[in-house]
Parts: sequence; structure tokens; C-alpha cells
Amino acid sequence: MPSHATHLLPALLLLLALTLPRLVTRQVYVRGEASREREIIHLMVDVLGFSPLPQHLSVGYQSALAFIRDDVAVFDLRPANVVTTPDGIIVPIDAIPVRVDVAMRARFVDLLRRA
Repeated sequence: MPSHATHLLPALLLLLALTLPRLVTRQVYVRGEASREREIIHLMVDVLGFSPLPQHLSVGYQSALAFIRDDVAVFDLRPANVVTTPDGIIVPIDAIPVRVDVAMRARFVDLLRRA
């Protein structure tokens, strides 16, 4: 599978998960290794078009990454919560997606401009 296609499946799954209401109570084991921070950033920024949020806005662990795009913010992305499969597919397995209202989005945009 070409490398650009390896990122397509998790991107589509993440978009689907962020657009349709879901309550996940269990998940199948995803074989792979903890993703590196640069892989997580590449997926979220370069592949999915999110913007990184400043570190002080992260939720979950202190080292977790946070991103925003349109009306969706995703928090708690860190190597322990994102797996890279042996095929190179990056799979977020434990993230906190949040629907962002207009007021919250304006506040995030303001904070991004100041960063």
C-alpha cells in the first residue's frame, strides 16, 4: 500500500467518529507500537487539516497534544493513545473529541493568534 494511502483509513475513521455520535464501550486490540509525537502531528495537521492548540490547553496528561479544525477539537493525543500498526497506519485509540461551539471556537482562534 503506498505510504499516502496508509494514512487514509485512520483519517476517514477519525472523521467518521467525529461526525457521527458514538459511545464506545470497548474496542478490538490494535497491534502496533506507540506512535511518535511527530507521527501524531503529521496525521492531525498534514493529513486531516487540524491546527495544533497550545500546550496549556491540553486535556488529559500534561504531555498530550490537542488540535482543532472547524467545530471539532481533539484532546489527549499522545504516544500512549495512538498506535502505528505494522502497515504504517496511525490509529488513535483513546482520544477526547469535543464539538466546539461558535464562542469556544472564537476563544481558541484568539489563543492561537497569541501563541
